[in-house]
Amino acid sequence: MKLPKVLGCLYFLIGIIVSPCLLFSEELKYIEPEEALSYLGQTVVVCGKVVKSTYAVKSKGKPTFLNLNKAFPNQVFTIVIWGNHRNRFSFVPEKHYLNKDICVTGLINSYKNKAQIAVNSPSQIFVKKNDTERQNDIERIKKRIKSENEKFDKNKLFCGMTKKEVFQIFGKPTSESYKRLYYGTHEVWFNSGGVVDLPSKCIEP
Repeated sequence: MKLPKVLGCLYFLIGIIVSPCLLFSEELKYIEPEEALSYLGQTVVVCGKVVKSTYAVKSKGKPTFLNLNKAFPNQVFTIVIWGNHRNRFSFVPEKHYLNKDICVTGLINSYKNKAQIAVNSPSQIFVKKNDTERQNDIERIKKRIKSENEKFDKNKLFCGMTKKEVFQIFGKPTSESYKRLYYGTHEVWFNSGGVVDLPSKCIEP
C-alpha cells in the first residue's frame, strides 16, 4: 500500500530528526583486546591491562603505544596516541596508564594484522571500574556539586562518563541533539565512542 505523498514526507522528516538521537542512545559493545580484530571498522570499547607502554619519540609521528594484555612484539591490541595529540594529556600517558586496567573507546583498525585504536583525546581512555565503584564516583561528585551550590560545572565531568551518568549527576538537560546535551548555555559533547568529549578537562573522579 502506498502512503499519501504528504504522509510519506512527514515520515521522512521524522526519520531525519529521530534517527541521530537513536544512534546517540545506542549502547556500545565492550570487548576484550583479544577479540578486537573481529571488530575492524567498528566503534567499540576495549578493556584490558596496560602491560607495556612506549613513547617512540624518535619514530615518525612520535607515537605513544599502550599494549593491552600482551606486550610488544606479541601484542594483541594497542592504543596509539600520535605526537600531535600528546599535548592534550595533562599527564605523561605511558607512565600514568602503565599497569592499570583501562578501557578505550574508538574505531578499530589494524596495522600488520594487529588491532589498534588511535586516540586523539584523553576522554577516550578511562580507568576501568566496576559498577559499584563508578556509582560511588557519581555520588561523590553529586555531593560536591550540592555543597558548592552548583547546578552545572563542566569541570566535574570525568573520564569515560556516559550520557546516562551525566543525567544521574546533573539531571535532565534543557535540550539535546546528536552527540550534545545542553544545560542552559553550557554544552556537553560526546565523542564517537559515546563518552564525554573533554579534550583538555578529562579528570579522574
